[in-house]
Amino acid sequence: MKELNELREDEFSGKVFRIKSVNDDTQFQNQTLKIYGKKCYCNRDFTEVELTNIITQLRKKDDVHQEQQYHEKDPLYITEEGLLLVQKGKDGYYDLNGKFVQKEAPKKYKKTVSKFDELGISIFQSKRIEKIKNDDATIPKFTQEINKIFKDYNINTCLRKIHFLAQCYVESGRFVDTYEGLTAVKSNYRGGADFQGRGLKQITHDMNYLEYYDKVNSTTLFRDKYKGRNKEGEGLTSYMKRVTKNGFPEDFLNTLKTFAKKLSTELHYACDSAGWFWDRKDLNKFADEDNVTKVTKIINGGDKGLTERKKYTSDLKIIFDYEKCNSKNWGPNSNFFYDFLPKSNY
Repeated sequence: MKELNELREDEFSGKVFRIKSVNDDTQFQNQTLKIYGKKCYCNRDFTEVELTNIITQLRKKDDVHQEQQYHEKDPLYITEEGLLLVQKGKDGYYDLNGKFVQKEAPKKYKKTVSKFDELGISIFQSKRIEKIKNDDATIPKFTQEINKIFKDYNINTCLRKIHFLAQCYVESGRFVDTYEGLTAVKSNYRGGADFQGRGLKQITHDMNYLEYYDKVNSTTLFRDKYKGRNKEGEGLTSYMKRVTKNGFPEDFLNTLKTFAKKLSTELHYACDSAGWFWDRKDLNKFADEDNVTKVTKIINGGDKGLTERKKYTSDLKIIFDYEKCNSKNWGPNSNFFYDFLPKSNY
């Protein structure tokens, strides 16, 4: 028999349970349980409208600053009454219809802008050489893929989704880039520039691409041909150069290079690879602990962008209304309340 704290509205409401008496004795009574609660994002899909709102609000909270406004390349000024002016030499300040208004210098007209003013709700409109195909770079398709990876990789609570999205937001340059776009990479990039960051989680290094290749193609090359045979810190490319009779298919590195581009050009693989990496590194555990630092360290090997990642995690908690999350607050003070309908006899 399930405890009350294991119940979920959609799963158990309206069903009959045997409820132990308050004295914890051996007597039971049958009760019909109704559960009422606000629908948070636990254990359900995003709608397209909800994901649109999440991205919108995330960008409106991002890079908020004052920015000088212009009219035909001339700086704009504003009077105390709200009239917009431009300066014309030493003559003074004129309205936008060319009518003289005043000699005195008014305040410069600055607007509070954010990343939303730059990007709007567009997604994956990258300027890099590898990018998501235009037909896939849409909210409906992104919603579909996000919901799929949440199901496939057990990212099923508000907190897990918050941490996952915050990290993706950073790694993908605010849902713009799925390719790192470097012409030259650091020496610690195993496999070189061909295996630089791709996807929502910026999968990097040839051996990681190999392991994901196995997942997609139901092969076991990573386990059977590479792992345990390579030297410590030796990537796949270096291993295959050192061990020519390695058991890999002919010209496999070129096959893997072609496969790698799927992560930057096809939305499904860009998203799924992120979910796969999240699951492979058991990051749900650290998301459950609300540990941004640990999640960040596992994803990029250090604390790069940690301040941003903490900010976006906090922003998403506000956007999700996380304080009212059902899984966070389950219990006597939760956002759920119970209604036990007519009692039957013991």
